[in-house]
Amino acid sequence: MRAALILCLWLMSMGGAAAQSNPLQEAHNRTIQAFQTGDTAATIKAAEAAFALSQQLPDTDLESILWAYNNLSQALTLAAEDPARARRLLEEALALAQTNDRAGSQAGLTARANLAALLAQDGTLDRARALVEDGMALARGGPYQADFAGARAEFYLTNGPYTQAAVAISELLSVNPQLIRNSYGDLFVRLSRLIDAAEADGL
Repeated sequence: MRAALILCLWLMSMGGAAAQSNPLQEAHNRTIQAFQTGDTAATIKAAEAAFALSQQLPDTDLESILWAYNNLSQALTLAAEDPARARRLLEEALALAQTNDRAGSQAGLTARANLAALLAQDGTLDRARALVEDGMALARGGPYQADFAGARAEFYLTNGPYTQAAVAISELLSVNPQLIRNSYGDLFVRLSRLIDAAEADGL
């Protein structure tokens, strides 16, 4: 799942920028390392350990705690295990972020995007779209505007309407065109195919 890959790349970036390591960051790094090997069982085990550790930390390390919720949910989703728990973890992460003024943070926005994807898979599209649009409003003008625009484009390419995906890709291009080349080039291909199919159908 693309969202899981984006999540781990964001987390790697956050960890690399950290001035010093800490036990929870080290636990996150073990989750990433397991993910990179493709071993889903090991990824879940590492994410479970990081999540357990996160519950022992004070709220001052809240961003890292939110990553623990995100990563465990994504590990479960990748393994197609316990979807109810995966969704519940993201619901809890989002509530925690909103309560503590972190809804627009990197981890808060990731929880929102991942929850929207799971809700859409379950057919709860109205709430999923609301989460995406609210997230885009939160992200605009901040350091994660381009990243969330990419997640928004991905959402609409998967769930429709593709016209909204085109709007999101345009926003991504206007903010950080480098991301298209490095991470989101396939969005153009997918959008082009949808447009070609619509034109073939006379839409």
